[in-house]
Amino acid sequence: MSNLNLKTSNAVAYTNNNTIIKMNSQEIADLVQARHDNVKRTIETLVSSGVIASPQTEDVVTTSNNRQYTSQNYVFEGEQGKRDTTIIVAQLSPQFLGTVVDRWMYLEKQLLEMVKPSYMIEDPIERAKKWIEEASAKQEVESKLIEATQVIEIQAPKAEVFDAVLDKSRTYSIREFAQRTGVQEMKVKKWLKEHSWMNGSSSTTYRPLSEANKNNYMRMVRSGKPFTTQYGTTRYNESIVFTQEGFNEAVRKMVKSGMMKPLAADQA
Repeated sequence: MSNLNLKTSNAVAYTNNNTIIKMNSQEIADLVQARHDNVKRTIETLVSSGVIASPQTEDVVTTSNNRQYTSQNYVFEGEQGKRDTTIIVAQLSPQFLGTVVDRWMYLEKQLLEMVKPSYMIEDPIERAKKWIEEASAKQEVESKLIEATQVIEIQAPKAEVFDAVLDKSRTYSIREFAQRTGVQEMKVKKWLKEHSWMNGSSSTTYRPLSEANKNNYMRMVRSGKPFTTQYGTTRYNESIVFTQEGFNEAVRKMVKSGMMKPLAADQA
């Protein structure tokens, strides 16, 4: 069995904002002892066949011989990522299935240790360190809330955007956003890609990117009944949507840039 403390420069165990464990294509390549290009080609084939979901991407900058090189990784997150990476490894090198499962278990254990509250830590020094982290995080959240309140107080009299006093769980398709704001749908899609809110080439491949995930601006929703692919995998029709927070933030940015005019409250 391979060493679970495998060191890869691109490996990501968790994110502080969302506490979601991740594994990227470079790490998969290291785990199964394969070339990264081969792993990426396998991923792209499985995505195009509908066997796995389209993953997010990230640019990685490396330095060699005083020159910088930029490459692209595919990133897999959470339970969906665990499922999809298992399928990828089964396609590439079935003998490494145990290795990738063990790696996910290791990342999950890391995450549990990271999110364990201070009062559950027995070692007094480690407990004190964790308490300081918790206090700092709480202070940061409080500061952001104060800043957000100040921004709202400044912007509200200008009526630059409508901030829904409605159901915060409401979502909007890209077409709905375009219809409500008067911005052409094509321009909305272009803006979302330019601002790293989503990637993809069509409605079936659009996926939220890091900026949208981090701030809960966009997410995927399922519609219709599940169906079975030719590989026997159960899939759903998924589409990308704005959350209420994402709708409001996109409007703010577009108004500020002059891309659109302010919305009146009765357009909610």
